Amino acid sequence: MSAPAPYLLFNEVLKNKNTTRKCLGIAKNYFTKSLKNDPSKVVLPKYPLIFSKTLSALQPKNSPQFKLPKDSVKNQINHEVELGVMLKKGGGKGEGWKNCIGGYFLLLDYSDGLQAKNASEKGTPWFMAKAQDGFLMLSDLIPVEAIEDPHQVELELTINGETRQRDVTGNMHYKLWEQLDYINQYLTLGEGDILMTGTPEGLGPVNEGDKMECWMTYKGKELARIKQDIVRDTV
Repeated sequence: MSAPAPYLLFNEVLKNKNTTRKCLGIAKNYFTKSLKNDPSKVVLPKYPLIFSKTLSALQPKNSPQFKLPKDSVKNQINHEVELGVMLKKGGGKGEGWKNCIGGYFLLLDYSDGLQAKNASEKGTPWFMAKAQDGFLMLSDLIPVEAIEDPHQVELELTINGETRQRDVTGNMHYKLWEQLDYINQYLTLGEGDILMTGTPEGLGPVNEGDKMECWMTYKGKELARIKQDIVRDTV
């Protein structure tokens, strides 16, 4: 019996990284702790802060390790756990947004904090902070039927057993339909495109020797888990 179309499409995306398919993310989309601690200091984005990430950043499926760039220094590379979305077709405007989703997955996004800091200070693009080889890890595809409401997913990430990130997707500043509506104003979305929906507060560094673990649950049921040992690339 052949696999459902979304699974075939998802596997194709993983095998053929150098395609025209897009991988789009949103920055600064969770403010749960900040709003609770001191809402007067929180500056909420007036529109979704969308950026792109190349699919060539994908790690091999089920990779047990994340390799720090050879020349990186301590506390340079950061972890970001997210809910990932794969589209099965374009569109997604208004109330029909769910009809465009082919599946969900747990997504681990790595970023280069030093590159991001330098770009921010100089007012230059921070693409290189996000799109380096190995800076993207996906779980297996989760069927849309398993998540009736993608805004009730719980995300958690630990380093060496200590919780670094934990939140519920319902706390996104811009919900999925708002992200899709905004992107559709400027880009044509299509099958196989990936959306990284934002990372909770608490992102922080990973260093050589760390053990990173993240997972997502829905209504008390674990749907996906990623474990990686942090090592240094020697090539």
